[in-house]
Amino acid sequence: MKVPLLARRLIVAAMIARLRLIVALGAVLLISACSSHDTVTVAVGAGSATVSTGDTLAVDLGEVNSSIGDAWFLVTPPDSGILTDQGSQFDTHCDQPGCGSRMSWHFTAAKAGTTKVTFRYCYRTRLDACDPGPGRGPSEPVSIAVTVT
Repeated sequence: MKVPLLARRLIVAAMIARLRLIVALGAVLLISACSSHDTVTVAVGAGSATVSTGDTLAVDLGEVNSSIGDAWFLVTPPDSGILTDQGSQFDTHCDQPGCGSRMSWHFTAAKAGTTKVTFRYCYRTRLDACDPGPGRGPSEPVSIAVTVT
């Protein structure tokens, strides 16, 4: 059976369209795989951290219990053009009143550069009258130099 020329051209055009769609979908998958962003976690006392543009920096502030007065404050925010403040997060494994939780502060790396963040621990006080309490946390503010590549 002989297929008319017009029909052959339509079949070839449909096959080319499908190939283009497959190539486009493959490119999208490849780009999304290459642009995945990581979360880099550092302890508050680390002193420095390096993250790539688009990554999330999580500063681990350790175990806190706000019901007894534990509190961490961001006293020196980063250069917002380099590192964007996303705020604090609390991860608790208990749903009862008075339970403690693990606190972290999150930032998104916006563009390459260096900046600094400084945190202060206060016990049963506000930041303007900060008292770290006896043996509760660092007595002085803690800074982390952050490099975004």
